[in-house]
Amino acid sequence: MSAARDLQYWLDRADALTAAGRYFDAHEELESAWKSASGDDRLALQGVIQLAAGLHRLRLSPEKPDGAFYLFDRGLQKLRAVGALIDAPSLAALEAVLSEIRRSGHAPERMRFGLRVADIR
Repeated sequence: MSAARDLQYWLDRADALTAAGRYFDAHEELESAWKSASGDDRLALQGVIQLAAGLHRLRLSPEKPDGAFYLFDRGLQKLRAVGALIDAPSLAALEAVLSEIRRSGHAPERMRFGLRVADIR
């Protein structure tokens, strides 16, 4: 399996878990992949892990959103840093959703990140 397909597998796995409202589980499962990844794949996985952790944190403590928003910022920063690896429209769509979550101050019960690897053929 190509590195791009491996990364897409983990992005899809994160989506399956977050679509079920399992933000903490998405964080935990991707962490195992992150430990063995390298380079931009590792950075992208870390970004998604931080987003999942932020959503979990916001769900647990909506009255204290700063920590969750910090994790959103850090996760998006990492995903932007690997910009050529992640499909730009999928990242822009995720940024819009996270911006709305930030405005509302509440984590949705379920959501998909919807990230796609740019170079899968």
